[in-house]
Amino acid sequence: MLPAGPLREFSSRAKTVDFVVANGEAGPGEIKMTTSLAQCVNLVSGETRTLSEMDKHKYVAVTGIGHAGRFFEQLVQAGVHFDPQQFPDHYVFSKDDFTRFGSGGVLMTAKDAVKCRSFAQPSWWQVELMVDLPPQFIDDVLHKLSLASEGVR
Repeated sequence: MLPAGPLREFSSRAKTVDFVVANGEAGPGEIKMTTSLAQCVNLVSGETRTLSEMDKHKYVAVTGIGHAGRFFEQLVQAGVHFDPQQFPDHYVFSKDDFTRFGSGGVLMTAKDAVKCRSFAQPSWWQVELMVDLPPQFIDDVLHKLSLASEGVR
C-alpha cells in the first residue's frame, strides 16, 4: 500500500502491487477505505476530548493537506463550528502563520500537528483520523504476509 498523488507513485506502479487502497471512490480491483474523525488531542497537554466536546466553541481549522475539503466536511458533519484556513499541500508551517488567528482554538490534522508541535499553543488541537478497511482486506493482507514468510509470492 502506497499513497497516491502527484508526489508519490505513478499509476503504472499499481500493476506491480498486491493491493490498491482508495480513499474515496474505489475503481475495479481496488479496496475502498473510509475515514472518520476520532478524538482530539491537545498539542501542549496531551489532553483528549471527543469531537462532541469540541462543538461548544468556534475554532480555526487549519490544514496543509491535499484534500482539505474532506477534513472540513467531516468537521461540519461532526457539528464543529470553525473558520476554514487552507494552506498548500505539504506546507511547512511557522509560528508566524498563526499570529492572525489570535489566541483562540485551532484544530488541525495529525499530519499538520507534527509540523506545529514545537510552537504549539495551549488551545491547539490535533484531530485524529480513524481509518476503516473491509475485514476481508485485513484477512487478505495477513494471508499474503504468511505466504511471504514462507517464501511464496
